[in-house]
Amino acid sequence: MLLHYNRLTNASINIEIRSLLLVLAIIFIINTPISYIKREKIEDHAQQVDAAYESYKLRKNLISSYLNLSHTIIASHYFGNPIPFENTVQQLLAEQSLFKSIRIISNEPSHQFANSEIPPSYNHFYKSPLNAQHTQTVFFPKKGLVTKIAPIYLEKKHTGYLLIDVNVSEMVANFRHNTILMNEDGFVYGSSHPNIAAFDSLKGEYQSIVEQLSRTRREAGTMNLGEFTLVYKKAEPLGEKKTFVILLVNSDTLTPNYFYAFLFLGAFAIGISYYLYLVRHDKRELSKITYQDELSGLYNRHYLKKVQKQTLKENAYFVGMIDIDHFKLVNDTYGHDIGDQVIKRVSAMIKSRIRISDYAFRVGGEEFVVMIKTDSKEVAHSIFERIRKDIANTNTVPKVTVSCGVSPVEHCLQQSIKSADALLYLAKNNGRNQVKDAA
Repeated sequence: MLLHYNRLTNASINIEIRSLLLVLAIIFIINTPISYIKREKIEDHAQQVDAAYESYKLRKNLISSYLNLSHTIIASHYFGNPIPFENTVQQLLAEQSLFKSIRIISNEPSHQFANSEIPPSYNHFYKSPLNAQHTQTVFFPKKGLVTKIAPIYLEKKHTGYLLIDVNVSEMVANFRHNTILMNEDGFVYGSSHPNIAAFDSLKGEYQSIVEQLSRTRREAGTMNLGEFTLVYKKAEPLGEKKTFVILLVNSDTLTPNYFYAFLFLGAFAIGISYYLYLVRHDKRELSKITYQDELSGLYNRHYLKKVQKQTLKENAYFVGMIDIDHFKLVNDTYGHDIGDQVIKRVSAMIKSRIRISDYAFRVGGEEFVVMIKTDSKEVAHSIFERIRKDIANTNTVPKVTVSCGVSPVEHCLQQSIKSADALLYLAKNNGRNQVKDAA
């Protein structure tokens, strides 16, 4: 019997192609949603790391601003007159838990001071004023403290040290579950992970984290380490070593166990998933548009423009331009970090004096626009006058004052703001720390 091969028919070829396409489609349908869900989960975790990073950065900047006390006159003259420094420290330490103590010791302290043997070891280094900007960091694991040390000079002569004891637990107080602050050697400064202790080195299965982080040159990212996924971001060093904020996630939790059951819902489920994707995408885009000033907590210039486009009832509002007097001098004297604290303080006082129906905006570095809903010039003036007095009478260092110009909103809000701005400059030229109204 003769055997011979027949050519494949077009129908059989089409079946094979369709089968291949079907397999590829099934793989795509299964893998794409899984990858999407993992990516969404990782993005959520990255946002958690970003939030922890910003919280740490805020506290780190606060420490740096407090270290600048070493360059102030009250610190330089501490050994002759300690009262101004001690009064300032008492105010700084009030109603906060980040700093355990702020103190000054001589470069040859007596043994009555805790850890008095530490600062003198730096005397040779700080003998030259050229090293005045360098600070030192000492960790005390058993006490849960990190001490920041800055030199103090009087007429270029090294006289002592400013010591700031920081509660490290407060550096990570806002960290959510499984978030860690550590250095490049694997030493943990703070941790909310149940299996990783603070002031200790990573052990066991977690030692691979150090090796992986040592290889990366990226500022932030994710790493798959098998059983768990690492989400990380480089942060400003707490000591001398590189510092990271990391989040450890169990890799199994990135894909819900019940997910595969939903694959059988078919085209309807896919359609719903696509719709939800569009909604979530739009929500993320909308969330990028914010009308709140990050530093002051008041509305920002974008929201003011939105209000300007609205139709406001004539003679129903008064608008005031408020400006912090001599704010540049505050920044030059105390530094921008303290300047930011002043802006926050002034903003809080403005907010405390206005009502729900009123508006408050931060429109510049130290400039604010406040809209008071009233048809009474006297009522508007009294509100702005109370704001001015509150700020002028505060005992917080540094003390500041504000000047203000007030104008009724008659036809155009933008024009009324210009009128209030002109009155503000009149108040400035007349000596500051006053409220000027339209005639």
